[in-house]
Amino acid sequence: MHTATISTPALHVVHRQDNIELRLAGTMELEVPDGWRWRTAMDQLWTALQERHLWLVRSGICYMRLAVTLHGELVREESCVRQLTDLVRDLEIWGRLGIRLQESKSRSAEQIVFSIQHADLSSLLAPPSDADTAEFKSVSYQVSISKARAHASVRRPVSKRQRLGKDGVESLGVVGSPQRNLGVDLYSSLSPKDRRAVDDFVAGLNVTPPAPLQPRLEQHEDQSGMIPKRISKAFEDLIEPAVRMAILGVSQKPKGLKIVGPPPPCGLAQLAPAVFHMPHLRVITEQVQVLPAIATSLARMRFAESPRLRRKIMALTVTPTLNMESLPTHAGSLEGSIRGIEKQVWETVIKRVKAPTLSSRAAFKDIALGSQDPPLLEFESSQENYSLSTDETKPRVPDIHGYRMSPASSDLLEEWSYQTATSPSTDWHLTI
Repeated sequence: MHTATISTPALHVVHRQDNIELRLAGTMELEVPDGWRWRTAMDQLWTALQERHLWLVRSGICYMRLAVTLHGELVREESCVRQLTDLVRDLEIWGRLGIRLQESKSRSAEQIVFSIQHADLSSLLAPPSDADTAEFKSVSYQVSISKARAHASVRRPVSKRQRLGKDGVESLGVVGSPQRNLGVDLYSSLSPKDRRAVDDFVAGLNVTPPAPLQPRLEQHEDQSGMIPKRISKAFEDLIEPAVRMAILGVSQKPKGLKIVGPPPPCGLAQLAPAVFHMPHLRVITEQVQVLPAIATSLARMRFAESPRLRRKIMALTVTPTLNMESLPTHAGSLEGSIRGIEKQVWETVIKRVKAPTLSSRAAFKDIALGSQDPPLLEFESSQENYSLSTDETKPRVPDIHGYRMSPASSDLLEEWSYQTATSPSTDWHLTI
């Protein structure tokens, strides 16, 4: 295993009413297998997740780090950092995803550090031993908040009557003389330190600057270091949808906000559901609980009388790779067949099982993992195609599950089912 740093998709959001913008860019730190070659872009990771069925797991404490800059200056004041920490930690999206952020004691002077808390380690128990996995370590975000620059798409449209009106300057939305507005633009483009120098110089001349010279959203910090209330409220209006889009992706256009540039193609919940999407992880875990039983039953068919059936089962046998040196027996053995079938069914599960709709935080604990209809699962071998489906003819109860496996080829299997009752014994029924 070696460390790889992957850049996450950037996000640029503009608040239409308050005319401020938030830019978010980040990186993920992963521990990937030695046989994998990585670039720093997201495209290769996404390809590995989709085509090679890579699964991101958590093997210990995972972290989320935030570095926030306000008008070009890093937020360092303790009271301001506390305000931002409470704001991000208490976002409603974490409860819906089934995770919790806890402030880490290893906080640095430039970053706010959270540890990502999970209820269990089911993400490690879900994949079989031969699945391609990478360990998620941390994600770091750079959040920059400033006054929005002039964008043609952000300006309000001006009607033809206004453009042809008598008050030429005011009809175009310009208040005051051009020289005065030029001064406002120059003043707004200065850094906070330069603005303080200008204010001190003007104060020394005993001249009161005009009111428009101090933009409504560009008020500098007071001596206590707290963010002005107006900016704080605007920040709250920006941070929650920005974090939601970074985690869940952009499913719909946020109200009152404008996304500048291409939206992120996916969120962290799609990249690493074992870390950021507990409802999705629990659905997958429920599906793969039967993997050992399915794989063992199918692997024993390699001893069937039909030569064609034996060849089809042998085609599913795992082939040794670099990360499978622990295979105790020959690849053509029963153990190799079991592990090969487990791996292929696992890849089908993570490919076909869709993430459930997020519930409210209050109802999160009452999620019925088996309330949805079981999806159709298909896995492929080098020679034949098979399909695996689940069928429940009786009302679903926690102690009884019925499964049926039917192959695409009718002469392979006509019916395969088993029942698990409350007693320790299990009855198997297999018909060829």
